[in-house]
Amino acid sequence: MTIKIIGVHSGHDASACLLIDNCVVATISKERLTRIKHDSGEPVECIAYLLGKFNLSSKDIDLVVRSQWHDASEINDAYYDIFDNVIVTYKHHFLHAYSASIMAKSAEAIILVNDGRGCRPQDNDDYRYENEDYFETESVYYYHKGHITPLEKIYKKYLKNQEQIGNFIDSIGYAYRLVSRMIFKSDHAAGKVMALAALGSDNPDIPETFLSEDPSQTVVNPAWLNFIKICSAAIDWDWHQLLARQIAFKLQLSLENYFSFRSIKLIEKYRLPHLLLGGGVALNCKSNGLIANIPVVHTMGVFPASGDDGLSVGAAIWQLREKFGNFKPITYHISQGFNYDVKNSVSEKTVNRIVELLNQENIIAIHNKGSEFGPRALGYRSILAVATNLQVKNYLNINVKRREIFRPFGGIILRRNLEKLTSDKLASDYMLSAVHVNPEITKEYPALVHIDNTARIQVIDEDSSLLYKILEQYEYLTNNFILINTSFNGKDEPIVETPENARECAKSIGIKYLYINNHLEVINEQ
Repeated sequence: MTIKIIGVHSGHDASACLLIDNCVVATISKERLTRIKHDSGEPVECIAYLLGKFNLSSKDIDLVVRSQWHDASEINDAYYDIFDNVIVTYKHHFLHAYSASIMAKSAEAIILVNDGRGCRPQDNDDYRYENEDYFETESVYYYHKGHITPLEKIYKKYLKNQEQIGNFIDSIGYAYRLVSRMIFKSDHAAGKVMALAALGSDNPDIPETFLSEDPSQTVVNPAWLNFIKICSAAIDWDWHQLLARQIAFKLQLSLENYFSFRSIKLIEKYRLPHLLLGGGVALNCKSNGLIANIPVVHTMGVFPASGDDGLSVGAAIWQLREKFGNFKPITYHISQGFNYDVKNSVSEKTVNRIVELLNQENIIAIHNKGSEFGPRALGYRSILAVATNLQVKNYLNINVKRREIFRPFGGIILRRNLEKLTSDKLASDYMLSAVHVNPEITKEYPALVHIDNTARIQVIDEDSSLLYKILEQYEYLTNNFILINTSFNGKDEPIVETPENARECAKSIGIKYLYINNHLEVINEQ
């Protein structure tokens, strides 16, 4: 019997997932359809999208698993009456662990989950803090052939209306949120903080951010928190300021030290050298890359949607295991959305033309097959450019993406060329691992390499994909083997989903060439 499960997440970064047997066949974030960044609330649009994509009715679905969030902007219980079987869970880190398990490279692994805050103890059937406002902040799980067992759980009290900083909980995610809000006036700029750290330097007057000896007691250093409170009140912040860069530097360095310490301790404690990361903190590619190269870490994995959008996937897999007893490995493809293409394949002529245009330092937007799931563009909703000219990077930042000039871009590379770029191991093939590049790379590909001599990379295997064909032809024509790959979206917009989104976005951000429906279109005549 074929099992069809829909997983749903209704908090920020709401999403839905369709799981058929042990295959994640489609996932979609609400923001891609509503065009509202980080959109939350009941993702009814996503469910309709999934049903429509596969010509399914509500009666075809064996189970809907709703991952709820206490602060969801909209809960629509009545909508689910159209389904025969629906369950609701508030488990949070547990579902992060299930989505992380997709990336397991071995039969067993340790899963470490970190974020701002997860669910309450009672949601995990733990009633030690029943009358207090506690939430999970870090969890450790044991993965073994599809089974996930809790090992360690840390809860912290949620403090409301704290002086100068508002609501706060003693967690890594909330520390990044504080600095993100202070410097960039946004709760969603942790990635900017990570990038800004490379522009900073150590200031001994800034206390260490995280304390790693006993995270069950205190993670965020009280001295650092007091320093941030004073700074928040005293200065109108901007990323250009030296102190802002130094705060970002100390925060990132402290995170890397914390995760290095925790990873080593967990591997020693459980005598298991395979590590998986989940939760929003796992989007920190710089930290991920560092952990992957710790000698005691033999393998590592990070799910592309390790933030809360991935909870819908975790919810579906959880019940596949729990209710239906299917413990087979999960199949997951990077292209997760609806395939809008009418033509089935790209011609050699079109690939050659794309490469010619790239080599002439044109920027090419890509709308190809089904969209990716998660915050990283992986060749299906991407913008491509050469990495050999720093001015191309500056143009992309200022004129196309319209963002801070210091921010780096990810790169794409064929696996066979990876050793030319770096000797580092990767935590992920999907833009979630920063590597230290070989010395000559900085000179050859200045638009790729960040100020700290690292690069965020997507690795492409030999196959029939569009990116493979482009990279292969680009290398043949130019002897260069890396291209810039960034997300196809405008400033403060979600990544494009539909062909209409793609054409509108390309026009608004001034991109002339758009690859769509397996051919090139000219959008903006010059």
